[in-house]
Amino acid sequence: MRPRRGHLIAASIAALAAGCPAQSGGPPDALAGFDAGTTDAARGGDGAVPWRHTIVIDGTNDFTVPETFPTTSVGFSAYVTWDDDALYLGYTGADVSPGAADSGQKWVFVYLDLDPGAGTGAASGEQYNTQTPTMPSGLAAERYWRWKVDGTLGDVRAYAGGAWSTVDVPTAAAGTDFVEVAIPWTSLGQPEAVGVVGLMLNEKAFAEGAYAGLYADSFTDGYYPSIPISRWLWVDRASARAPTSPDNRRP
Repeated sequence: MRPRRGHLIAASIAALAAGCPAQSGGPPDALAGFDAGTTDAARGGDGAVPWRHTIVIDGTNDFTVPETFPTTSVGFSAYVTWDDDALYLGYTGADVSPGAADSGQKWVFVYLDLDPGAGTGAASGEQYNTQTPTMPSGLAAERYWRWKVDGTLGDVRAYAGGAWSTVDVPTAAAGTDFVEVAIPWTSLGQPEAVGVVGLMLNEKAFAEGAYAGLYADSFTDGYYPSIPISRWLWVDRASARAPTSPDNRRP
C-alpha cells in the first residue's frame, strides 16, 4: 500500500526536526582542513565572523582550497591565510626545493603593504642581480619576506628612509617542493589590512627571470630589469571573505 500524502509530510517534518539533512551541500573537500566547529562565516561566508585559519608550520601543506592561488607558472601555487596571531604564506612548485637547479640563486618573495592605499611604502623592491620587482598600482610595500630555495636564508626586510634592512626572522619550514612561513601580526604592527604581492625570481647570470607571480595574469614569466607586477591581494582582517574571494583581488 502506498503511504498517504499526509503521512509523507509528517515524516518529512519529523526528519527535519531530528536534524536529518535533505541532501549533500557540495563537494566534500571544498573546505577540507577546517575544524568541525568552524562557522560558515569563518569559512568566508556572509556572516560577521572574520576569516580565521591557523596553519601549523611544519613543512606539511595544510592550506585549503580557499587559500590556494594560481600563479603565472603552471605547476606553481601560492598560499595566503591568517588568524588572530599571524599571516601565513606558502609556495609550492618544482623549483621550491633545495634539489632544484640553481637553488642557491632562486628566491621566493612576498611583498607586504601594511597600509594599502596610503602610498607610504616602496614603489619597487630590492634589486637582485639586474632585476627589480615593481609594485602594482595601489600598492607600496613596507615589508617583504624572502626565502632562498636552497634553505640557507629566510627573513623579513623593512623599507625605511629609502633603504631595505632585515628586521625579523620568522618561523618557516620546508617540505617536498613546498615552503611555508608564519609572520606574527605583532611584528608587522598589527595592521587592519595588508596588500600582498608574491613571485619567484632566478638571479643567476644569463638565466635571470621572474615567474610564479601570485595571480595567473600578474605578469608574463620572463626577464625584466623592472618586473611589471600588475596584481595584488587585499587581506582584510575584519572580513569574513575567503582569501581567494574575487573581492580581494586588486586592482
